[in-house]
Amino acid sequence: MLAKLEAWRDLKLGLLMHWGPYSSGDRGVLVALFGGRAWCARSMDDYGEYRKAYEALQTTFNPVHFEPERWARAARDAGMRYLVFTTKHHDGFSMFDTRQTDYRITSPKTPFSDNPRPT
Repeated sequence: MLAKLEAWRDLKLGLLMHWGPYSSGDRGVLVALFGGRAWCARSMDDYGEYRKAYEALQTTFNPVHFEPERWARAARDAGMRYLVFTTKHHDGFSMFDTRQTDYRITSPKTPFSDNPRPT
């Protein structure tokens, strides 16, 4: 166990990736990285309406231009030695197929479900 912990420490720099519908719209990646606190500001005062709008991001999330190889290459070139991809974010959106919820990337409500990347 200690050897595994030491090996993990030796990896040093890595990428923790949170990516999904919540990184689209007015909460885009560039806003999150460079926009200070703007990424977490609510665009509505009514929480119920905000929640509906937030959950509706699923209906426009269509990452057909996602290039994971390019992202991985950029991380490697920056000296990163590992990547942790969040497959289910705190909001419950699943970046994998599951029968437990329709709040997932493979849901018919999500445009990407009609455009799966080739394997």
